[in-house]
Amino acid sequence: MLLGLLNFVLAFFKTMFSLDAHENYGKAADNGRPGAPARPAGGARPGSTAPRGINNVHTLFGSSGASGDHGNVHSINSSRSWQTKVNEAKTARKVIVVDFTASWCGPCKLMAPVFAELSRKFGQLVFVKVDVDEVQEVAAQYGVRAMPTFLFIKDGQEIDKVVGADKNDLERKCSRYATSR
Repeated sequence: MLLGLLNFVLAFFKTMFSLDAHENYGKAADNGRPGAPARPAGGARPGSTAPRGINNVHTLFGSSGASGDHGNVHSINSSRSWQTKVNEAKTARKVIVVDFTASWCGPCKLMAPVFAELSRKFGQLVFVKVDVDEVQEVAAQYGVRAMPTFLFIKDGQEIDKVVGADKNDLERKCSRYATSR
C-alpha cells in the first residue's frame, strides 16, 4: 500500500513539474505508475487522455492557472467557434497564436499565465486556447501530439510552432509575428 502511494506521488510530481512536452497524448499511457502495464489512451473520465488518478489530484489541489487572469485569450470550445475565430483573423489579417492544452497537463498550467501575459503584450495577435480533450477535431487537424503545443496560424495555415513549455521561444516568435504584416 505504501509503495503504491509513493509511486503515485512520484508520478504526480513528475507530471506536474516536468517542463518537457507531454507526449502521451493519444498513445498508450502507463497508468501513472512506473512499471505498470500499458493501457489504451483514455483516463479517469471518458475521452480524457490523462493518466488515471491525476484528475482527482486536480480536484483536490485546484486546476486553474496560478493567477486566474486569462488576459486577452479566447477559449475555443467547439470546431464551429474555432472556424469563426480563424475567419475573423483572416478578415483582420492577423496571426493566431494557439495554445493546445489539457486540464491534466502540468507544464500547460505553468505556461497559462505566460500565455495570458503575452496576449496583453502582443495585442496585434489573436490568442486562443484549445483543450485537446474538448475539441479533439482541431487538435487532430493540426497533428498535435504533445502538450503544450503553440501554433502560429495565418490565413488558416500553420506558419510556425513551439512544442513544450519554452517561454523564451514562444515570446520570441510572438514578437516576430506581431511586427510582421
